Amino acid sequence: MFHALKKCADVIKANQAVAIIAAERGHQVTLVEKTNSLGGLLKEDYRMGQAARGGDAPVADLTGLERPVRSAGVVGAGKMGNSIALVLSRAGINVALVDVDASLLNNAITTIRSSLETLAEYGSISNDDIPGILKRIHPCTDLASLGDVDFIEEAVPEVAEIKRQVLTKLDALLPLRTAIASNTSGLDVFSLAEFKHPERLVVAHWFLPAHIVPLVEVVPGPLTSAKTVNSTVALLERIGKKPVTMKGFARSFIVNKIQNAMAMAAMELLGTGLVTPQDKSWSFFQPDGSRALVQGNLHRGLHHNQVCRGGVTPPCNQGGVTPPLQT
Repeated sequence: MFHALKKCADVIKANQAVAIIAAERGHQVTLVEKTNSLGGLLKEDYRMGQAARGGDAPVADLTGLERPVRSAGVVGAGKMGNSIALVLSRAGINVALVDVDASLLNNAITTIRSSLETLAEYGSISNDDIPGILKRIHPCTDLASLGDVDFIEEAVPEVAEIKRQVLTKLDALLPLRTAIASNTSGLDVFSLAEFKHPERLVVAHWFLPAHIVPLVEVVPGPLTSAKTVNSTVALLERIGKKPVTMKGFARSFIVNKIQNAMAMAAMELLGTGLVTPQDKSWSFFQPDGSRALVQGNLHRGLHHNQVCRGGVTPPCNQGGVTPPLQT
């Protein structure tokens, strides 16, 4: 476990990540603000790590796979889906970006263009690169448009029934050689999906913003083949990501499981009345890394639980049910 935690910490590096994330959220972050916080050291290391690698766009040298990945599909054009599509296209891969909502697809292309312009502003790519990256992304509303793609990343909403339907359709539609990766942040998709070929299903859990944060958790199911895991890891490494591979499925994986434990402890403290949400000096509410640049883990965790589950998990040391949050 220590090795996994250390690796998770080691991979949190990207070129001027804090400033870029802040710019995309409409915030200005000075050097003083970046270092004068609980996560200051992490953020500065984050920025310096990619700079040490030269800050160039990753190139997809995919010759190590049995079939080089020249085309990919991303199903779901929300925040995560459009960001993943950007990463794949930036690496030279043609991407079919699929969503049933045409307006969401239009918004996705606009968001991708804006993200690329921000990357260019901070020197991660050239303005001349932007047209080519956009040209390789092909929005479509029908799963049949995926055709003969080499790799699929499912990034539909974190709702069990939606995941089940989409993954089952993908298994029936795609060639057997195509690995199907789910971006679920904790659902047991291996039990949900009705796969005829479960050996090709794997979790590849990215972190927002996917085109900035290098970490991707790779999680096999009980029937996932070593070939599927290895080819997924190889692809992620060759497009500039830093995959951490688990040996089997556990809900919430590594990062979210640790963050959930922190949130549970925080809610327990809130329940005692010894601390309050209004206590702005309470360190847990302060950003502790790039994913919590504006809000701390508890704020973000409560919102996620409210949206996805309608409430929060009961505190660790109590048997009662925590009432739903009000939005």
